Amino acid sequence: MIGCKVFNRIHELAQPGFDPMSAREPPKGRLAAAVLRYATALYSPRPFDFTGGARSVDSLGVFVRHHMTRESVSLEPGVRASAALRQLRAARIRHAPVIEGGALVGIVTDRDLLRALPATVGQADRTDAWDPLVAKVMTRKVITIGPNEHVEDAARVFLEHRIHGLPVVDDSGLLGMLTDTDLFRVFARLLSQPAEHRLTLLVRPECKSAPKTDLVRSAVACGLEVASLATEDLADGGAVSAIALNGSGQAIERYLERLAAAGVTPLDMRRGARKSA
Repeated sequence: MIGCKVFNRIHELAQPGFDPMSAREPPKGRLAAAVLRYATALYSPRPFDFTGGARSVDSLGVFVRHHMTRESVSLEPGVRASAALRQLRAARIRHAPVIEGGALVGIVTDRDLLRALPATVGQADRTDAWDPLVAKVMTRKVITIGPNEHVEDAARVFLEHRIHGLPVVDDSGLLGMLTDTDLFRVFARLLSQPAEHRLTLLVRPECKSAPKTDLVRSAVACGLEVASLATEDLADGGAVSAIALNGSGQAIERYLERLAAAGVTPLDMRRGARKSA
């Protein structure tokens, strides 16, 4: 029943001549965001297949499982720090989960290992002192994430805890590793989609919550396709948004007129690479 309602709402939004700005309520939550994403796809000239169901949603590539490393290097707590460091360097990675009896018991980084190893040969008076076990230097309180979490949520975890690697787990155990480098690749890809127009816009505080300043819905209403959107909230309650669009120059003019009427100011406008057919 819910699926039918969503599907009907998508087509309601996508009817020719329908202005999303006339909707009674702005979209709320992730379900509405998904509806808007599908509606944008229907407005765009490219075909979009609804028959794929969950597979179509999966192809968006916005979940942790799409970007984690499945064949990740893992260590045992009984391995010496020097041997563990050699493993990390050989694999060209900086973090590794520590596994004991099939269970995740910790995480260790190359920095942890380097701090544990002696700076000079003179400090290496006995093996336990200069080459401790991984169990002695690993972090036991491991912050993890699920495979079906959104990459945006993963980014927040990285920032909040100031970490650079996240073990990905589910009820069956460790599935892989997600690193900050993986996320950089995701956001670089999302923000570098081919687009004919790239705009930087200032949304004033008093206009931010108004339905007419919904940048994506306004673009769709003007016949534009949204390639990417990034928004940074400002201290005064406003926001700066960078939006990449595909469409005609006339559609861009309509879009700018619509935003100007809503109090949105263009800070920068550039021509981008033309979208390939």
